[in-house]
Formats: sequence, C-alpha cells, structure tokens
Amino acid sequence: VENTLFKVPRYLLETSSAVLADLIAEASSSQDESTSIALPDVTSADFEHLLTFLYPLYAPHPPCSPKIARNPPTDSPCLLFSAPQWIAILRLSTRFRMTALQALAMRLLSTHITDPLTKIRLGREYEYTPWMREGFVRLCLREEMVSVGEAEGLTKEEVVMCAKARE
Repeated sequence: VENTLFKVPRYLLETSSAVLADLIAEASSSQDESTSIALPDVTSADFEHLLTFLYPLYAPHPPCSPKIARNPPTDSPCLLFSAPQWIAILRLSTRFRMTALQALAMRLLSTHITDPLTKIRLGREYEYTPWMREGFVRLCLREEMVSVGEAEGLTKEEVVMCAKARE
C-alpha cells in the first residue's frame, strides 16, 4: 500500500472480506508463504486505520460489535477512533465488501458527523439516503444561508432546492 509493506496475519483479512480473500488466494498461488498483495488506490493511512480496528493492541472489551456500537461504554474500542478514522474504515470496508464493518461504521458516523455538507457528501458517495436527507434538512433549517463555498459542493439542482425550502 503506497510502497509500504504491512505484515499482518491473513486470517482476519480473509474472513472479513471475500474480496481480500480472493486477492490473497490469487497471490498465494504464485508465490511462497510470505505473500504480498498490492492494493492500488488505497492510502497507507486508511489501511492502517482498518488494521488498527481489525487487530487492536488493547481491547478492554470485546471487539466493537453492533451491540456495543449502539451504546458504547466510555472505554469501548468504538470510541477510540475519530470521525476521519471511521470514514477511512467505511471507505475500505465498502471497497472490500466487509458488510458488517461497513454497517458499524455507518451507524457510528451517523452520530459523529454533524456538518450537513459532510453528511450530504458521504451520503452521496456511499449511496446512503438517510445521511443525504439529514444533511439537506439541517442545511435548509439553519439560520445562515448556503455560502458560495458550500454551494460548490452541491449540484445546481440541490442549491435551488435548498433555496426554495428556505423561502
């Protein structure tokens, strides 16, 4: 990943993602036991966040499960990650079809992301309508108008829709 070699046990990668399992199997068939795979378009920082979640060094509770994510204790592994780290985890869990982790990241990000434009952007990127809806509602109900800079992140139709809703 970006000329960085990550040496990790294959087990969780293979069991968490059919995509990664296929990549590892393909690479294993042509090389020795120390198999390496290239992950183009993946940043080393994003991959490190994913690995930190999958292979925690300190786990005071069981791994961050959906049950823990709904009401995490104060020292839960769910709370050890910032919103940008969860976005990185969401990006890679979506790419590698890690559906349980993707759902967990979406659930946690739903409460962590308060900026309406970020919700709209992520909702559009991950085809998650509730985030788009919530982002537009917040954008239209807030006191200040949509700025020129903010409008650049929206389509013309979305800017007109917000203007109409504010009238």
